[in-house]
Amino acid sequence: MDLKITKTLVIPSNEIKWRFSRSSGPGGQNVNKIESRVEIIFDLEDSKVLNDYQKEILKRNLKNKLVNNSLRLAVQEHRNQLLNR
Repeated sequence: MDLKITKTLVIPSNEIKWRFSRSSGPGGQNVNKIESRVEIIFDLEDSKVLNDYQKEILKRNLKNKLVNNSLRLAVQEHRNQLLNR
């Protein structure tokens, strides 16, 4: 699924990596079996849709949140992977 940022900026799905893992915290019997935690990874340097100026602005504004020039967002609010997506 592509990620629409604005009307003119859309990040294609092939530039977004998905990772799934087990959530931490309480979860009953499924906590050790179900990979409900969802993480998306967007590599700024490898992006084809962002120009150099946009990449530099994002690096400057997100410098405390980037890991190896990648933006990583994780969600584990629900016990269900689909809801976390």
